[in-house]
Amino acid sequence: MDYCTVLLKNIDLNIKEVKECIKYLLSKKYKLWFIFKNNELRLRILKKTKNEILDIMQNMLKNFSFEILTYEPECFLFVTVDMTLIHSILHEFSKISMLILEEEKKLDVKILILNYIVNNIKLDLFEKWDVWCNVRKYRSIPKDAYKKIVFSNIFNMDKVLSSDLNLNIYGKSVKIIIENFNDIYTLHRTGKLSRGFRNIVAAVLIFSMNILCMSLEEQLGTVNLLTYLKNPDVVKEFY
Repeated sequence: MDYCTVLLKNIDLNIKEVKECIKYLLSKKYKLWFIFKNNELRLRILKKTKNEILDIMQNMLKNFSFEILTYEPECFLFVTVDMTLIHSILHEFSKISMLILEEEKKLDVKILILNYIVNNIKLDLFEKWDVWCNVRKYRSIPKDAYKKIVFSNIFNMDKVLSSDLNLNIYGKSVKIIIENFNDIYTLHRTGKLSRGFRNIVAAVLIFSMNILCMSLEEQLGTVNLLTYLKNPDVVKEFY
């Protein structure tokens, strides 16, 4: 296992300091990715950089205690995929997440980025819809709530999706993410994966929404709306 996890608890007390520390680590080109969840930070880092990173964190976050976890939570999701590609994708999402902190309409930007990336992976219209269907398996809501969310927000979501993504800010990371996904697709085409490509993309998107600090409610609304709007039959009808 090349990676380990640094766990910080009760981060809400000093969330600003925690985010500044992550931004600093990213600026120093450390390969890492993170998830904020349940008042905790889980920071995935290369084992070979553990001591350097811990020294920096202990200096910047003096009021925290650190726990080191050695498990690989993502391995069972990605099976035979080259984990270097997966970690690269999640690292770039972490960089994007820190950039979005300064945005006014944070959720709109996050939706635009997720939509842009899926739209530019080597998949046809049906396959892109199926990616969102696979994500929805883990972010489903009752039928009545689904109808309410879709029909009360469909035009707002369409307006968001019609906006331009600022590639001057996010373009470099977005490009790397798409290239890595397409490299995984090549492995899929050559029979080197034991799990379907669309399932892998869906699993990465779930991790990525957490990295982008989307609340569960934001994830549910986004995924269910995109699943509806990306249905090829709806695309023909709606546009």
